[in-house]
Amino acid sequence: MTPLSNDVEVELGGDTHLLRPSLKAATAISRQFGGLVGAMQAALNGNLDAFQFVVKTGIVTAKNISTEDLKELVWSAGMRKLSDPVSKYLTLLQNGGKDPDADEEDASTGNGGEG
Repeated sequence: MTPLSNDVEVELGGDTHLLRPSLKAATAISRQFGGLVGAMQAALNGNLDAFQFVVKTGIVTAKNISTEDLKELVWSAGMRKLSDPVSKYLTLLQNGGKDPDADEEDASTGNGGEG
């Protein structure tokens, strides 16, 4: 699967997977944690459930993996290894799927889809 410009790569079980920013993912994560800032705080606090939920909600390349297997893969990867991509992904969700550090022209072309 070819990553879109704002997809975030995570390595799980030796395979590279993509987290795709979308309104659907942002809404689900926001509801789960009382806001996207709450999700970021949970991740910063090292909450394993937060990492598992964010990855499960955003992943677009592992739909055939069961929820329990995906949770195991997240735990096995380790929160230290996943902290940067999960933080980047949550930042993109907080910014409408766009990289807040990109210039205005590049930022206007976020992923956008419901994915």
